[in-house]
Amino acid sequence: MSASSVLLFSSPANRWSEARGAALDPAGSLLYRSNLLGSDLTVTNFGGGNTSAKLRERDPLTGDLVDVLYVKGSGGDLGSIGELLGYLCEERDSVAA
Repeated sequence: MSASSVLLFSSPANRWSEARGAALDPAGSLLYRSNLLGSDLTVTNFGGGNTSAKLRERDPLTGDLVDVLYVKGSGGDLGSIGELLGYLCEERDSVAA
């Protein structure tokens, strides 16, 4: 492969705001970083992208704190997803069982 046929890619810009990130709860942080990644075409294709995070949440039935795995899969725009309703969520112990 000759040097003239190599495609050069841009490095992603760091658009993370420490002030904004520090003000967010864990769910908000997942959405914020997902939007940043999804809106940067050097990282993901337009309208695509996947992210996930394990968050501690209160179980609505028992009131216990449990690990919940949130997964943003295919079929939605990572750059504009605005709430966790666009994520699959599964209580982690039931996934491991």
